[in-house]
Amino acid sequence: PQMLMQTAVPGLSELRTGASKERIYNATTALTLSVLLLCGGIAAVVVSVNQGFVTRWLGKAQYGGLLMTALFGLVMLLRQWNLTAAYITYCFGHERRIVITVFFDGLLTTSSAIFFVWLLGPVGAPLGGIMGVSLIGIPSNLRALAREAEMSVFDLVRPLRGWLWRCVA
Repeated sequence: PQMLMQTAVPGLSELRTGASKERIYNATTALTLSVLLLCGGIAAVVVSVNQGFVTRWLGKAQYGGLLMTALFGLVMLLRQWNLTAAYITYCFGHERRIVITVFFDGLLTTSSAIFFVWLLGPVGAPLGGIMGVSLIGIPSNLRALAREAEMSVFDLVRPLRGWLWRCVA
């Protein structure tokens, strides 16, 4: 999924210079959906085979459980969505915004992961990641993209509804 984003950077940068807002919206939506589709497939495979893999290779005591695996899959999906939004935001010239967002996202992720691990044990680590990206990373990057596309954040994420229910299933 990251290679897909990296190959799209030159095209996204070109869009910045003269494409219509509708074209920018269509291109960023297609890229986001493609990355999330690939990541959703990876997460589904990992959740379904991780117990057998870890048990066979490392031993049953090393398997953290289905909840931990599912939470790490969710962290991966959210982080990839955030990374896609950050790449697109970068292509539109918001480098300083990205640095600030990543700093505060990392700060919240680290502090909340430490707290949740202390409170809940190992399952708290992915909860910290979910918290940081959900409260800082994704909202900040989506606001910047919505401004570039001259639309609301809700309208920007509306096409993801179809993907979301398929991924959850």
